[in-house]
Amino acid sequence: MLTINEDLLGPEAIEDPYTYYGRLREEDPIHWNPLYETWVMTRYDDVVWCLRHPELFSSEIFLRDARPPFPPILDTDHALYEFNKQYLGDFR
Repeated sequence: MLTINEDLLGPEAIEDPYTYYGRLREEDPIHWNPLYETWVMTRYDDVVWCLRHPELFSSEIFLRDARPPFPPILDTDHALYEFNKQYLGDFR
């Protein structure tokens, strides 16, 4: 069972990312993070495989994602957030 803190932006991960992600790589290298609702991949070979299969894994998902930003952002930053969604969604 995974014993790591799920907060990828929490103090544990920020203060010592090598240990944090090293443990994640050892315990669950392809990990579903329920807090951020995202997959976290920590092994080089797995990441390379996904990058070489754009037909299966695409940055276009940013355009389809109707959820608000998480963690929440300031109202003044929403225009920048939308700009980044468009930029990331068109990245090929």
